[in-house]
Amino acid sequence: MGSEIFGIHTAQGLVESYQNKYWQCQDPKEAQIIFLGLDANWDENIETNDIYEEILRYLDDGVIYWKTNGYHHPFLLPDYKKGGGYRFHANFVKTHITSQYADNISFIELLSIPTHGRSTQVPDEFDKLIDVNYLRNLNDIIFDNRPKIVFLVMCLFLCIHIF
Repeated sequence: MGSEIFGIHTAQGLVESYQNKYWQCQDPKEAQIIFLGLDANWDENIETNDIYEEILRYLDDGVIYWKTNGYHHPFLLPDYKKGGGYRFHANFVKTHITSQYADNISFIELLSIPTHGRSTQVPDEFDKLIDVNYLRNLNDIIFDNRPKIVFLVMCLFLCIHIF
């Protein structure tokens, strides 16, 4: 695993993927269930990981990836070795949501860019990366009068651990 220092990820493939689309799995404008997290956290050295190409395929089309492979994220592959971002996806598995819902689920974050490290350790650094226009876009999606469920990820996973 890389260092725990929080920052903007520099992996070219991740950066390009997030420039093309800021979500994972379904486009949030189409999704019926949205999981809203803080930031898209990736292991700092993800480019050297054996599953890096798999991650780029997932980011290209997470819905197809989930339907084809049966798991919602490549972080769940045994080869990932539980690096940055693993915990979020391991907790998501505990919801028991299966690939039959892949067309309906979107993962979005408050930051529009990929990151590494622990954002909760340095809130001032996190705040510097907030893009107000991006947040306005998320606001418009969340409150567009379309029926949907929005989960605030930290609250949902806290509840899973409590119960």
